[in-house]
Amino acid sequence: MTPREAQQILSLYRPGTADANDPDFAEALELCRRDPELKAWFDNHCALYMEVRARFKAIQPPEGLKEQILAERRIHETPARRPAWPLVAAILVLFLGLAALWTHLRTTNTLDTYRNRMVNQAFQLYAMEIETGNLDALREHFANKGAPADFALPQGLSAAQLTGGVAVTWENHPVAMVCFLSGRPAPAHPKADLWLFVTDQSVLPKAPPLASPRFVENNGVVSALWHQGNRTYLLVMEGTRDDLRKYL
Repeated sequence: MTPREAQQILSLYRPGTADANDPDFAEALELCRRDPELKAWFDNHCALYMEVRARFKAIQPPEGLKEQILAERRIHETPARRPAWPLVAAILVLFLGLAALWTHLRTTNTLDTYRNRMVNQAFQLYAMEIETGNLDALREHFANKGAPADFALPQGLSAAQLTGGVAVTWENHPVAMVCFLSGRPAPAHPKADLWLFVTDQSVLPKAPPLASPRFVENNGVVSALWHQGNRTYLLVMEGTRDDLRKYL
């Protein structure tokens, strides 16, 4: 079973139910325990499911709905009777609110999944496709690979040393992974301890602008996500938000 096949199966998984003991999910769950990227996606899936479930449980029906339903079972509607527009409007507002909530949660889930995947990419063992301190040569390499090449480097990255890059993908979308050395002691990778990931803005359309990047700190790793022009950027390093902010 591949991670993508497992993800398709686990997309039907309902946390907190008998699905945990369902043999149909057993193989996918086992793969999830061994695959960090799949586990990150699965954790987000479960959190999303539980959040939506909690919101549904918190919904209170409009006052008098039960009495109105019972009354309508006893009374035959006549042509002159006016429809219950207030009730219809209340139900419509309820469903529109749930739709907005679902969209928000899905957006957050997508941003977090992308971040987790790229952070894993940065800290796993990998070989640079090109080692160079020449930005033009790196852009040419990315262009030949079909990855974004017309990206704009944040002004703060001028303090770091460009060391090369790798063209990677996320959900079949090309991503340019630009590698730097910050100059700090004991880098996480011999040739990079600061990474900039660049993809098309349409892949993550809800990313915030550069003026207010989305920071996430987790297990000693910090990232900042933003969009600028037609590109979405993710900057990753070990450290704190203050450490990373100087490179923006």
